[in-house]
Amino acid sequence: VYISMTSLVQTTALLVLILVANASTQFHFHERFQDETGWVDRWDESTVEDSETGEPKYQGMWEAKDGALEMTEPHQHYALSHTFDNPFDFRTAALPLIVQYEVKFTQPMECGGAYIKLISASSDFDGALLDNETPFTIMFGPDACGESQRLHFIYQFTNPKTNKRYEVHAKNVDGAHKLFLADATHIVTLVLNPNGTFTESINGELVRHGELADADSFDPPLFPQKMIDDANDIKPADWIDNELMDDPADEMPADWDEDAPQFLPDATVTKPKDWDESVPELIPDPTAERPQDWDEDEDGEWAAPLIRNPQCDFGCGLWTPPMVDNPAYMGQWKPRQIPNPDYKGQWHPRQIENPAYFHIDNPFVSLDPVAAVAFELWTTTGGVRFSNVMVTSDLKMAQQVAAEWEKLRESEDRAAGRGSLYNFFSSIFSSIVNEFSDIAWELIDASDEHPEYMIVFIACCAFIAMFCVAKGREVRDRLTAKPQPKRNTVSIEGDASEQSSAISPASTSTTASVNGKAKTQ
Repeated sequence: VYISMTSLVQTTALLVLILVANASTQFHFHERFQDETGWVDRWDESTVEDSETGEPKYQGMWEAKDGALEMTEPHQHYALSHTFDNPFDFRTAALPLIVQYEVKFTQPMECGGAYIKLISASSDFDGALLDNETPFTIMFGPDACGESQRLHFIYQFTNPKTNKRYEVHAKNVDGAHKLFLADATHIVTLVLNPNGTFTESINGELVRHGELADADSFDPPLFPQKMIDDANDIKPADWIDNELMDDPADEMPADWDEDAPQFLPDATVTKPKDWDESVPELIPDPTAERPQDWDEDEDGEWAAPLIRNPQCDFGCGLWTPPMVDNPAYMGQWKPRQIPNPDYKGQWHPRQIENPAYFHIDNPFVSLDPVAAVAFELWTTTGGVRFSNVMVTSDLKMAQQVAAEWEKLRESEDRAAGRGSLYNFFSSIFSSIVNEFSDIAWELIDASDEHPEYMIVFIACCAFIAMFCVAKGREVRDRLTAKPQPKRNTVSIEGDASEQSSAISPASTSTTASVNGKAKTQ
């Protein structure tokens, strides 16, 4: 018995050590796309076919060049994935999960996505079958269409009560439009901490921090409503919810004319003497020909399209005088409204407990394990480039790559003439356009009736100009001051840990294991 108990204690201790070691092991994937062809062996392209046409759905062409992977063609679907050797398991993770990558729009983005997905682990996942229905755990990155410009952060979650899977969408962040500055490399970072907190950053600037369970940060939120309407509760037939009613004592005045038209022909206007009513205003196009494939049995009788009559120089066709308001117009008569003595208030169904409601303290540990990283995108704009794709728990490595990006971006800005002053004024005017353009146009439109509004508008513009000049001088003074050493601040699990980093790209060597093959970059 003594030997058995000793063995049991030793075995238990060994299992605990294994679990602790696994929990603290760093998860790391880093793809630089430095090789123009080798990436093909590390990534799988989807071969899914379109359900309607039977043709390949994802026909967009990828090309690796200049250390980035590019979606080269506009108006195409793209799907590409890399499967990890071992999934990232949130249940045993003691370190944060960091999702970070660089994206560059070589031309202005019209409509399309530039986000990545972390695919949920499953026994049957196959990169060749990746499509928009493939379950994912995390979706993160830029997405734009027209005036809508977003930094997406979405996670999928399974309701433990109903076993139904659904998406939890983070609300958009301020400054997402900065991501879509064309011909500039941007870096986006998402940090998920084991305590259930998260941060989002754009170009090294923190744009949001919160908790995965925070209802104010997500729409829809993670947790369902605790109480819901009872679907079986029906409003009583005699329930009166009209607060006002027609006054039965009110009668339509004897001189009220409901038939009087709202508009009348203007009696002061006469037909111009050059107006020719004998000539039609529109005539069939004499140059039009019936299409060869026109089928009168299916398409009906063909008729040439109408065009403006070239003989109609001044005015032709039936002349009618313009319409003016009828001073005798009264409209439909309605009795005045009085309080309804039978009013019972607005009816609402009774509330019952939601059978789908649940609550957990830390959603992080309940997220589905991650088996792969993927691009599953559609874009109307070509030339979208991705580089330095990282899914890691190595904070220092993420900081080093961010430091390399900063040097790259500085060189891009210098080459394009985007210095500190440019960035400052660009940010100021972008904010003005995005936040106050609607107000400005309303003031301008209202100034027709209220001229004083235009004075207010001009004064505001003058104040903004003075503010920009003052800030410009401040930036100029900073540029001429002696530079100070930089320090990077990254928030992990709610604490600020400051680490200095001055690492050149040449000094960084990482090993990524893909499909059982080791690749040192």
